[in-house]
Amino acid sequence: MKLSVFLEGFPLKKALVAVLLAFLFLQEISLRAGPALHSFKRLVLSDQFFSEGACFADIDGDGSRDVVSGPYWYAGPGFRQRHAYAPAAVLDIRGYSEFFFSFAHDFNSDGLVDILAVAMPGRVAHWYENSGRKDGHWKRHAAIDDVGNESPAFVDLTGDGRPELVCCRGGAFGYAEPAAEKPRAAWRFTPVTPARGYGGFTHGLGVGDVDGDGRLDLLETNGWWRQGEKPADLFEFHPVRFARSGGAQMFAYDFDGDGDNDVLSVQNAHGYGLSWFEQLVGPDGERSFRGNSIITSQPADSAYGLSISQMHAVALVDIDGDGLLDIVTGKRFWAHAGGDTGSQQLPVLYWFKTIRSPSGVSFEPWLVDDRSGVGTQLVVGDVSGNGLPDIVVGSKMGTYLMLNEAREVTAEQYRQARPKRRREMAHTPGTHLFSNHVRSTDPKTPAEELSSFTLPEGFKIELFASEPQIDKPLNLAFDSRGRLWVSNTLEYPYPVGLEKKGRDTIRVLEDTDSDGRADKVTTFADGLNIPMGLYPYGDGVICFSIPNIWYLRDTDGDGRADLRQKLYGPLGYERDTHGMCNSFTRGLDGWLYACHGFNNITEVAGTDGHRIRLRSGNVFRMRLDGSRVERFSNGQVNPFGLAFDRFGDFFSADCHTKPLSLLIQDGYHESFGAPHDGLGFVPAMMNHNHGSTAICGVVLGSSTAFGELYSDSAFGGNVTTCRINRNTLVRNGSSLRAREEPDFLVSGDPWFRPVYLQAGPDGALYVADFYNKIIGHYEVPLTHPGRDRHRGRIWKISYRGSDFRRDVRAAASGYGAGGNLGELPIKKLLGELSSRQLARRALALDELERRPVVETIRELRAGLPGEDGLWLAYAYRALGRLGALEDADLAAATVHPEAIVRVHAQRLLAETLIEGDKPADWILAGFKDKDPMVRRAAVQAAASRPAQRLLQPLLALYQSTSKVDVHLLHSIRIALRNHLRNDKWFRELTARELSAQESNLLISICLALKNRGAGEYILSRLDRLASLPAERIGEYLRFASRYVADESMTRVVAFSREKFRHDRKLQGELLKFIRQGLQERGAVVPQSVRNWALALAKGYLETSISVLPRQSRLVAWDYIPHPIAPRQENPWRFSARENFRILPGSAASAAGGRLGWSYERHPGKSRQQNPWRFSTRRGAGDGRKSILLISSFPAGEESTGIFRSASFKLPKSFGFWAAGHDALPGRPLAGKNFIRLRDEGSGKVLRQAPPPGNDIAQRIEWDTAGEVGRSVFVELVDGNATEAFAWLAVGDFDLDDLNPSWEPVLSSYPAGEQKVGTYRSGVFVLPPKFGFWIAGHDQDPDEPLGGKNFIRLRDALSHGVIRQAPPPRSDNLHYIEWDTSDEAGRGVYIELVDGNTAAAFAWFAVGGFSVPGLSPSRAFGVARKGAELVGAWSLSELRPLLVSLLENKALGYRLRGELAAELARFRPDARLSTLAIVPTLSFASESSKEEALKLIVEGRASQARAVLEPVMKVASALGQHRLARELSTEPAGVELLLSLVEAGQAGVGLLAVPGIAQNLSAVTSDQQKEMVAELLADLPPESERLEEIIEKRKQDYVSGTGRPVPGLELFKKVCSPCHRVGKEGRDFAPNLDGVGNRGLDRLVEDILDPNRNVDVAFRSTTIVTRKGQVHTGLLRPADGQRLVLVDYQGREIAVALADVARRQPSKLSPMPANFSETLSADQLRDLLSYLLSLRSS
Repeated sequence: MKLSVFLEGFPLKKALVAVLLAFLFLQEISLRAGPALHSFKRLVLSDQFFSEGACFADIDGDGSRDVVSGPYWYAGPGFRQRHAYAPAAVLDIRGYSEFFFSFAHDFNSDGLVDILAVAMPGRVAHWYENSGRKDGHWKRHAAIDDVGNESPAFVDLTGDGRPELVCCRGGAFGYAEPAAEKPRAAWRFTPVTPARGYGGFTHGLGVGDVDGDGRLDLLETNGWWRQGEKPADLFEFHPVRFARSGGAQMFAYDFDGDGDNDVLSVQNAHGYGLSWFEQLVGPDGERSFRGNSIITSQPADSAYGLSISQMHAVALVDIDGDGLLDIVTGKRFWAHAGGDTGSQQLPVLYWFKTIRSPSGVSFEPWLVDDRSGVGTQLVVGDVSGNGLPDIVVGSKMGTYLMLNEAREVTAEQYRQARPKRRREMAHTPGTHLFSNHVRSTDPKTPAEELSSFTLPEGFKIELFASEPQIDKPLNLAFDSRGRLWVSNTLEYPYPVGLEKKGRDTIRVLEDTDSDGRADKVTTFADGLNIPMGLYPYGDGVICFSIPNIWYLRDTDGDGRADLRQKLYGPLGYERDTHGMCNSFTRGLDGWLYACHGFNNITEVAGTDGHRIRLRSGNVFRMRLDGSRVERFSNGQVNPFGLAFDRFGDFFSADCHTKPLSLLIQDGYHESFGAPHDGLGFVPAMMNHNHGSTAICGVVLGSSTAFGELYSDSAFGGNVTTCRINRNTLVRNGSSLRAREEPDFLVSGDPWFRPVYLQAGPDGALYVADFYNKIIGHYEVPLTHPGRDRHRGRIWKISYRGSDFRRDVRAAASGYGAGGNLGELPIKKLLGELSSRQLARRALALDELERRPVVETIRELRAGLPGEDGLWLAYAYRALGRLGALEDADLAAATVHPEAIVRVHAQRLLAETLIEGDKPADWILAGFKDKDPMVRRAAVQAAASRPAQRLLQPLLALYQSTSKVDVHLLHSIRIALRNHLRNDKWFRELTARELSAQESNLLISICLALKNRGAGEYILSRLDRLASLPAERIGEYLRFASRYVADESMTRVVAFSREKFRHDRKLQGELLKFIRQGLQERGAVVPQSVRNWALALAKGYLETSISVLPRQSRLVAWDYIPHPIAPRQENPWRFSARENFRILPGSAASAAGGRLGWSYERHPGKSRQQNPWRFSTRRGAGDGRKSILLISSFPAGEESTGIFRSASFKLPKSFGFWAAGHDALPGRPLAGKNFIRLRDEGSGKVLRQAPPPGNDIAQRIEWDTAGEVGRSVFVELVDGNATEAFAWLAVGDFDLDDLNPSWEPVLSSYPAGEQKVGTYRSGVFVLPPKFGFWIAGHDQDPDEPLGGKNFIRLRDALSHGVIRQAPPPRSDNLHYIEWDTSDEAGRGVYIELVDGNTAAAFAWFAVGGFSVPGLSPSRAFGVARKGAELVGAWSLSELRPLLVSLLENKALGYRLRGELAAELARFRPDARLSTLAIVPTLSFASESSKEEALKLIVEGRASQARAVLEPVMKVASALGQHRLARELSTEPAGVELLLSLVEAGQAGVGLLAVPGIAQNLSAVTSDQQKEMVAELLADLPPESERLEEIIEKRKQDYVSGTGRPVPGLELFKKVCSPCHRVGKEGRDFAPNLDGVGNRGLDRLVEDILDPNRNVDVAFRSTTIVTRKGQVHTGLLRPADGQRLVLVDYQGREIAVALADVARRQPSKLSPMPANFSETLSADQLRDLLSYLLSLRSS
């Protein structure tokens, strides 16, 4: 009814009331309708990595839209069926997919939708022709050979109604399209821009109508290209900086509603930033753009605390139907294997609602998902058919469909649902909050922590237990009753003394009401001392508690241990407590396996007397009754976590090598540089470390109820990143590789510390959370007060299934439901042996041992043979544990049709004692098994029970095994080693005729045999070693030198000198190996070896002496650790990267005075630039992988030119190495490329040779005896201008002066871009101009400079910064020259500072300094090598040569000191070797350095004190440590050290430094020991906090510039009351004239720690008067009637002698120890600047 009709006849008032009621009625309806709230339902189509992009279309023509991702299409509307249209393989997230983009279109007009797949940028794109069938691969057609740009678009750019592929090719933007009449032919590419170098990895591309003319324009990072009216014309460019660096998809859209299109662009697809650019049109029609940030790199810039990195895919669509287009984007996950900015942050997906208001445009971020992220393509559209745009994602996280759902809500509900404005970060995982060793956040409650976790779809995490139920959990273990046993600690990391009772416990947790949380907690044992590993057993638990492995028993059944039985011990714990004995795991074989932790040393035996020694990381095993202990594997650093798989293979988690390792019995694993056994290390399963060196615990997916998708997973706790990592175990034959997957659990709480993982019998994963602000042992002092000791949690993660997962049908089924296995009757218990959950099978085995033996064996045998192979395998295992396994069982098991049974049969063979030939027969059958796991199990059985007739089959099996089956190959090598330890078998085998492959295999195994026969065998096969790497050759020669007879050493020498006669460096390395072998044998050096060393050393020294007169004084360099990584090793290396080579012939390359080279253009090429470069790309025919050549290749093969050396005198023979070509292979030489030798006077060509026609350098040697002594020069001629096989490279001349003397630049790149450190030169005199070459970066190219990487020039006196420059943001060297005329003549030094820890764009390289002697020089290395040989081999004949070299001041003090150290070895005396350190100390005076060198040359050790005393007085703590440590190695040195300490010339604290104290305890007499104890009696405790302050204040000074004038005023105020400088101050304390000579380190120590170095004359005295008053100060001369003290403020205090009750001398300074607290950082910097300026000559 119409309202007018309704109101007709109503009086006016009634009408008004009616209108009002109607209005209210309509308003109520409106309120009830409310706004639409949009949310997204995430469908997981796959959580595996197949693609970086996805799209949708109706592929099968059924009317439902399907999703295309990678090689699959997922059939809608249910998306449960997946069809492969192309070959498919699951990819490693560290790699890349061949499906970066997928576009659906009917390309051949057959009515079926085809798929265009764009691969890696710059590669071929293919389209796949829809076959119309759901099964089978589609036919593939090449579309375009090169798709450039990382965001190509498939859109109708031209307006012809057909979409084109818009991309880059040939350096230009353009579009590619198929010919309508020939769709299967290659597509035609049409450029729309000029070629400007756009390429495959160009970032940023968009298509949109920017100028509103109805034609689509092209957007790119640097502007937009306007499409003209004529299709054939190139687009017109308009420059605008739309992105700081490469963006992603770009859009033109009218965001602000003013009628013109604005631009949307990501600022850096691998960094941060999303912006929109408002288009402004001026009165004259000129267009400009004003940038507006939407989100930046700083969460604080966002009202919502949001910052997203790597937004590599963007879409623009109206999500909520309000008529405005919204932005959809997110974080690309793991784009460059974690090397990008923000790589660890959550892979979020957002849509940004576009909101227009009177105040402008804003974008409201709505979270879609936090575990999908984006790839490189983001497609949004209506997939479900409900009229709302859905989001399709293909990324390294998997393939996802986000279904858009809208529901009507009230205005209030909508307001509550809207994103909240916040100051804190919206997402914390992976941010800086997780990078600090001491977390800056506050602790969360368990509920708050729970809310911070993210997990894959279908998983649920619950709190199982927390404080106060438990303390800090360390290890977890389940018993067969389903109870969780937990080792808890309060003591960690400090153990209580063995005589005391600890506060730690083992508790038993039970969930009695099945609500998922522990409700019954029993303290089974207390009084423990940092318990770790534990295994519930019998009526108690076997556990480790310092210092033993105990069996704690509950004999009376009250739930508490009442009997403690020591099984093994003591075990090491003294050096470190964060590993010790952990992860007790019962193997299928019945042994109890355990990890032995970092740094500790253990010698332990069982009751059978068999003793093992464990040093640092190892895995060992023990019998449960204490009878025997065995080492299982060797190496690793700090293993913390064990697990085994269904085959019985063991895996460990290690904190410092690999997060996951396959353990092979008797194998060796890497362990902080520790050697292997000669066979090499067990091949690693993985090369990634999950961004951490703190991996704890490992659980295999097969032990959980997580379902088939996760059954091959390995989970590991990461206590640094606060995550649980996941890898998939991929098999290659019997070998395993860990494929990295996205992290399983990510925490947003930086205190989350998952130190241990355990699978429960209920199929859940239990996580021990050592909830703490600090976790590191070495990064943060153990005494740090921030360490939490009371909070601890245990989390339970279970898989509940989810209808939103379309990659699995439902929740995992077929798994046990948990419960009490101990209550099951034997028959049901036996059924658990076939459980799909490995953890239940293992517990069932344990429980069977508790049952009556006879009945258990009877029931087991009743089930044999059974139809289930898995059950049968574990039934045999149970019989083996019970000692009831019979020969017939093994005979049947070794031929069983199922491989799992045969594997366990072979494993049982290794463990079971069986007499006769049967075991060998079964093992031989295993060698031939078709299943590789059976073959490896058989080989491992052979290793355990050698038999001579297995030798030849083992050799044959090795040759037939695939090279990718690395773990089988290594197992064969172990088995062969074990067999060949039998000398008789070895002799008989090697007496046979062996193939070359067999012989090489035996040679490689000899290193592990360690006997004379093996050494002689290597000696007989020396010719086979020449092609091996140098280090490998050295290992063989070391071995031979140790085990062969002296008379055989001549063969070793002859081989080495002849084979490597042109490689002195390699000869020197080989000599080191030989010397080690001889020392290990304790043999006298054979004359042949000594003669070789003599000749080599003489050559080095003579070369050095011949070069050095042409050298300026060489400047040494020192490494200084960066404050953020004080323990990091020096990252600076000489780098040989191609683009780090300076042009030969330049001033930099000629520095050092060797023979110069000059460039001459080739005739006819007047404009050709010099093509000759230093190159290390080529190897040599003698096996070297890289040699330094002068090459014309890097500049392009068509380049030409002549390179000519300076003249030199021709020797009897002239040799060099050459590579290159002068014609295509098989064609006649062109005669245009060659090297020739010419007479200097006549120019006559004496010798000439063409390139060898080989990319590997070949040796060329000319006999020039007939022309010896003539003055000649070398010419390298490249005259061949063709584009291929037209280059020449020559180098490694025998005449060393022809080789370039300028070595590669100093670079921080080779050690890894995350490494940091400072490299500081010695002092040199600054010239008027100072130049150098520099390359590198200090931040991502689109980000502002970080200010962390730079080179700076500093004043040697004040340390003030004179000049500073950042890297040039280029990989190539750039030359920089500073005008330093105002500072010329000053003493200065250079600092190269790399403080950038990012994984990319965080390195730099510097070299080619204009100051002679400052650049790296070969003279250092050559002289050092010669001296090392002289010292090491006691070559007294060369002592005069070494002395003459030592006296050459051109070397610089650093190298002279190193040479002197070698000279000192002729007269072993710690005083002389300590004097050799003095020249290397920057703070030592020049006179001290020269005198030290003189005393060493003359051998006057007795006069060392005269030099060491003044040096000690000015030495820093580090300098004093170096000197004292050397003195402490020998009695005469100890005597000198103690006298220096007693006199106050050296700090008393030196005697307590661990290394020095250890030396002193070994060499001091009883009287000296008493003296040491007396000196240390009053030593205050060392403060780690003070050391931190000292280091920080030094870095504060170095990072800024102090002001000497304010420093002088500060001196007058706070120092002059006691100290004097010139005429200023008083003489109560040491005079400070010349104090700057002490250097920065010592000065800071003297000020901040005045008690460290106190002269006897300035030690304080304490006086106690008879009235009880106490006065402390310096004792001054008085009149004999009174004592006069001067306190730290300079006040004199006089006390009559009669009033003195007690006088106590001290070793301390009267200066207050807290003096540092009275000065600010700026004040201390000024004071230091003044004091450092006080230098004496």
